[in-house]
Amino acid sequence: LYEAEVRVPEGSESLLLPTLQQMVLASFRLTVTREPRTLEVLALQRIPGAPGPRISQAQGANSRVNRSGTTIDAQGISMEKLAESLGKALKDLVVDETGLTDRYDLFLDWDPEQPDALDRELAKLGLKLVEASRPVGMMVVRSAGPAVSSPAPPVP
Repeated sequence: LYEAEVRVPEGSESLLLPTLQQMVLASFRLTVTREPRTLEVLALQRIPGAPGPRISQAQGANSRVNRSGTTIDAQGISMEKLAESLGKALKDLVVDETGLTDRYDLFLDWDPEQPDALDRELAKLGLKLVEASRPVGMMVVRSAGPAVSSPAPPVP
């Protein structure tokens, strides 16, 4: 079992995957590529015919998400981040298909013992979750072949 942590400067997130790839290749003689795989997901979508999102647009420039169990309290959240937060709460992969690009203030709280509780809460916001098969970018790790060895230095 290995644990890796990769940090890049803020605003340089595009360096994250190449840095991780170099680290894995150098350490374990493995290659890491990002490839699409079709997976079963939950798609966060707008309810057809709903008159625009029933979500308050963010009032300030701040962004925060507090998630505790099945409660999400957020300010300045994007739909992509909402999908991520829902995925963590549901322990499932949730993808954003709302097409909404603004940031919003919202509050969700549902009882996991009630099967339709989350659906009802999302419907109040003009949103729904739909089971779907979607291509998702996955990190694929493969062997890069045998390690290249160099001759030992001569012994003096």
